[in-house]
Amino acid sequence: VVISSALDCHGSVRGIRQHLDSVLGRTISEGTVCGMLREAVAKAQAINEAQDLSSIREGAHDEIFSQGVSVLVGVEPRSTFVYLMEAAEARGEVDWWVALTEKHERQGLHLTTGISDAARGLLSGVKHAFPEIDLRGDVLHAQMELSELDTYLENRAYARLAYQEAEERKMQRARSRDQGQKRSKRLALARAEAKRVITRYDEIHTLRHWLTELLGLVGPDLAQRQELYDWVIGEMAARTSQSHRIAPIVTYFRNQRDALLAFVPELQRGLDRIAQSFEVPRSLVERVYQQWSLSPEDPRFEAIQCDLYEQAPEQADAIDQAVLEMLEGVLRASSAVENINSILRSYFFLR
Repeated sequence: VVISSALDCHGSVRGIRQHLDSVLGRTISEGTVCGMLREAVAKAQAINEAQDLSSIREGAHDEIFSQGVSVLVGVEPRSTFVYLMEAAEARGEVDWWVALTEKHERQGLHLTTGISDAARGLLSGVKHAFPEIDLRGDVLHAQMELSELDTYLENRAYARLAYQEAEERKMQRARSRDQGQKRSKRLALARAEAKRVITRYDEIHTLRHWLTELLGLVGPDLAQRQELYDWVIGEMAARTSQSHRIAPIVTYFRNQRDALLAFVPELQRGLDRIAQSFEVPRSLVERVYQQWSLSPEDPRFEAIQCDLYEQAPEQADAIDQAVLEMLEGVLRASSAVENINSILRSYFFLR
């Protein structure tokens, strides 16, 4: 009952003690409750440390906190199996290196692909633990950064519009008293500022949309994405003087370009494998891949499907399915570890 109250009901130590007294008429001390929980932890820890982790090749990593203590978390993103959850004094390079190296030496963990946010300590620790690992940037965090900037600039634009509308109402009242001349300058400044802020928001919003497309599953090859990526970031950099919030975003995306686009070579290798497996032209598989950026109602989508059935009538459905499965298997975001963290966080209030 004590363990169920803690895990199923998210009860605190005092709450568990009160529950036992209210429902079962049993009075036990807080120390007894803590002892039962510690005993359960020891049993669970032994089971966890006996698991064979040698089959895990991909890992999503993040840091969460429990009452000010860093907790290092590692999750296999496809199964959401938690292979690492360890309290640490800090969350630097050494802490991650030690935690992952212990898992490697004791339980056979050997990661070939890792994904996380841009925390330097985390990235360095994972790289030192697995020198050959393919480290990828988390597209989810990147899109959150862009979304926050977009929201900030949008709110600023609405605020300036509201100020302009207020000045126009004041001008109407002033004109009714033949005093419009006194407020004309303030109204002109308000209109000019509103136009400037709205233009800034529209431009950054468009650049954000283009950058999000470049981070999407379907798109051009790596060289083209890199060229377009650099151009978009360059356009953002040209507007850093317009807001103090733009410069940090530009720095972040400049530093993260290669990591955020690291999934693209996997896409290209996947298309090569499909073409070789079905013995069809690579260009045909490329077109099938590109169709997933189109709506099924788009005439270009139907044209690609007709071309596919014409060139490979007996394999068309299988090729379609192979491309779709390949897209679903590409690792671009650490959503799994974020989801696990959101579940765990509800337990962290326990004393």
